[in-house]
Amino acid sequence: MKKYVIFGVIILSLAFLYMTGSNDTSLQYFLVNANCVSAIAATAIVAAENASDARIEAASAVVSPNPSRGAFKVNITGFTGNVTIKVTNMNGAVLFNKAVANAVKSSVVDVDLVRPPAGLYFVTVSNGKQTTTQKINIIQ
Repeated sequence: MKKYVIFGVIILSLAFLYMTGSNDTSLQYFLVNANCVSAIAATAIVAAENASDARIEAASAVVSPNPSRGAFKVNITGFTGNVTIKVTNMNGAVLFNKAVANAVKSSVVDVDLVRPPAGLYFVTVSNGKQTTTQKINIIQ
């Protein structure tokens, strides 16, 4: 990708020199515009590299059933590598923490909280690069 952008900048530069002649004023004008074109080309290269990173599947987690009495499943999608699943209460206290080594694109993790008080809890799934948090309502 980079070589095509650089080749395009060279072609545009040569076309500009041909159209304007090669006197000192046009050369100075060309040099100023060449810096602008180089900045635009560099931006295009960065944008193209970031676009390839954007093709990474969005990470998500689905908690079911919701509401629950304390036992539920977390279906994680788009996470790879070592994944951590954490359940916290509204005060931030950790009630459940499990590491899943070498997770694949789609995994299901069973969570069983032993008699948790009724209320709203947060299920956070993270692999260090991507993080998602879902709410779960625990009922009695």
